[in-house]
Amino acid sequence: MLRNAVPGTEGHLLGLDAQGRDILSRVLWGGRPALLSSIIPVAVSVLLALAAGLLAGYFRNRWSALIMRVIDVLFAFPMVLLAIGLATALGPGAWAVGLTIVFSATPYLTRVVYAGVRAEREKDYVEAARASGATTVDLLLREILPNVVTAVAVYGTTLVGGMIVFQAGLSFLGLGTQPPHADWGRMVAEGAQVLVLGAAHVATIPALVIVVVALAFNWLGNGLRDVLDPRD
Repeated sequence: MLRNAVPGTEGHLLGLDAQGRDILSRVLWGGRPALLSSIIPVAVSVLLALAAGLLAGYFRNRWSALIMRVIDVLFAFPMVLLAIGLATALGPGAWAVGLTIVFSATPYLTRVVYAGVRAEREKDYVEAARASGATTVDLLLREILPNVVTAVAVYGTTLVGGMIVFQAGLSFLGLGTQPPHADWGRMVAEGAQVLVLGAAHVATIPALVIVVVALAFNWLGNGLRDVLDPRD
C-alpha cells in the first residue's frame, strides 16, 4: 500500500497513509481540533487576562498583589507537566489540551495587560477624566481598556500560532485528540512510525502544515499590529 501511496497518486493529491487513508482529507479534518483547541482557549485567556490585568494594574492593594502572585505561580508552572496532570485527571483529549492552553496563555497575556494599565493609569487623559468625575468603571472601560486592548489582540493572535504547535506536540505524545479522529500532531506521530519504510510524506506533510499555519498566525499578528497601531 505504501509503495503506491506517494503524493500525486491518481485521486489522492497528497497520497495515502499506512492504513490507506487519504492524507489530504485527514489534513483538512485534522485542522478542526488543532485550530479550535488553540483559538478558543486563547480567546478565553484574553478575556481572563483583560479582567485580571485591569484590576491588578489599576488598583494598588493586597488584592492586586494577590492576583499577580497567582499569575507568577502559573507562569512558572511547566506546560507539559500541567498537560500531563490534566490528561491524567480528565483523560487525554480536547478538554485537557484546552485547559492547559488557558492556564499557560493567561499569565503571559495578563502581564501584557498589567504593564499597559500601569503605564496608562498615570497619563494626563486619565487624570483629566478622573478630575471630571468619571467613575472607576468608566476609567477602566472607556479610557484605559481601549489603549491596552491593541497589544493584547496582537499578542494573542501571535500566541495562537505557538499554541497550535504546542497542541500538535501534545497530540504527538498521545495527550491530545485520540484515534480514530484526525489530528495534525497525531498524523505526524503515525507517520514517524513508517519513515523507515520510505514513506516520509506521511509525517512531513502534516508537519509542514503545522509550520505554515503557525507562521500564518504570526504574520497575521504582525499585520494587526501595523493596522491597529501604525506608530510602532
